[in-house]
Amino acid sequence: MTPETQINELLQRFQECDLELNQNVSNQLVELDSTEVVLGMKKLLQTPDVSLFTQKQAVKLLGRLNSDCVPVLSQALFNPNVEVCKLAAQSLGAFENRSGWNRDAVRLAFLQGLTHPSVDVRKLVSQGLGKFGSELTIPDLLAVLTSAKGIDCEFRDTFKGALIKQGRIAIPMLLQALKHSDIGVRRLAVEGVWCLGTQAEIPDLLRSRQDLDSEVRSYAESALEKIREPQPFLMRWVRPFFSTSNKAFINAFIEWDDAQFIGLMREQGFVNERDEDLLKAFQQIKGYINSPRSNTELHMTANSYVNKNRAYDELMFIEVMRVNGFASESKEELIQAYFIAHYYCGAKTMYR
Repeated sequence: MTPETQINELLQRFQECDLELNQNVSNQLVELDSTEVVLGMKKLLQTPDVSLFTQKQAVKLLGRLNSDCVPVLSQALFNPNVEVCKLAAQSLGAFENRSGWNRDAVRLAFLQGLTHPSVDVRKLVSQGLGKFGSELTIPDLLAVLTSAKGIDCEFRDTFKGALIKQGRIAIPMLLQALKHSDIGVRRLAVEGVWCLGTQAEIPDLLRSRQDLDSEVRSYAESALEKIREPQPFLMRWVRPFFSTSNKAFINAFIEWDDAQFIGLMREQGFVNERDEDLLKAFQQIKGYINSPRSNTELHMTANSYVNKNRAYDELMFIEVMRVNGFASESKEELIQAYFIAHYYCGAKTMYR
């Protein structure tokens, strides 16, 4: 029996709605991995009277082939049945393990998929697009911005990383997006300005500080503070995350070298700060961790109290802490814990 005859027979059996039989046939077709198998799946997906079960299994099988299936899966992303579309997005997401697939074609398929009417499909597409990381270009990022509704929340870190790679060349695109009618677009845009903004973007951020959406307003306010007071802001942003009982994390941090810390902060969006300013913060944080004032119990208790009642002022907070056993700490130590706790409770929602 020739390979073509064998493939044709398997394609006939593939359409039988029996899961066990279908899986067995699928495994055989994967072993025969060829253009003929891809064309056979394409035909099944384009034939109106083929069952939904067969179409779904066809899309799954395509994701297992090394032969170039990207054009077929790109079409399947817009199949009339949304379940087929979701499976097509998942199959395209296997591109990293498929030697015969063209990465650029997959990227373009995902970008096109951002326009899909189903939010579930768009989330799956954004997850796949996130695998390209800093390979994303300005046109790619613009496509993401204009389709931000339904973007998977984990993609935001990828978006930020890609923006940082592009640098200030991305600023005009972001400033335009700050005026977009969709909240999701404005949120991504202001997060981008948070990373890349300088004094020149202050007027735009002042306008965004009046946005109807609370998340946009918070990021705009944070970006303004980061631009106006970079060193104090950097210290306030980083230090609360080391007021923790996780001693293993603190010990690991202390062992970081200068280059590791600078790299981490660049990835987090501190791209305009000078290396020497970042290193100054690094040394101050190390000193804070090693200081007797980094009393874990004190700060954990302060976080707990402030989280329950953020309306405390300094005097009320000091009184509460004294009553609850913190009698030997100085007023300065307690006030420091108060401000760290206030900042930490806000940072948990503002920064992801």
